[in-house]
Amino acid sequence: MRRVAYDRLPRVKITDLLLEVDSWTGFSECFTIAAPVAWRMTATRS
Repeated sequence: MRRVAYDRLPRVKITDLLLEVDSWTGFSECFTIAAPVAWRMTATRS
C-alpha cells in the first residue's frame, strides 16, 4: 500500500519545489549573502 501511494506522487526537482514555495511565501527574502562582494566577484570568474 505504501509503495502504491509513493508511486502516485509527482516527480519534482527540489529546486523547482523551492522556487514554487518561495513564490507563495517569499521566504528567500529572509536570506542574506554571507560572503563579501569582492569574494563573490572572484569566485564567479574561476
